[in-house]
Amino acid sequence: MEPYEFRRRQGDSYRRWVSDVMRAVTLTVDATVDRQHFNLLSTSTQLTTFHR
Repeated sequence: MEPYEFRRRQGDSYRRWVSDVMRAVTLTVDATVDRQHFNLLSTSTQLTTFHR
């Protein structure tokens, strides 16, 4: 097998793997941020209600 061809194919699969990982990380981060944002919202609401 040609080394260049092998390296190019490896690069393609590596790029595909990286995009898969990035998608998974983005989904996880989105879910975590949403949950944290919701927790922050409820906490700040409780704080403001408590201060009143």
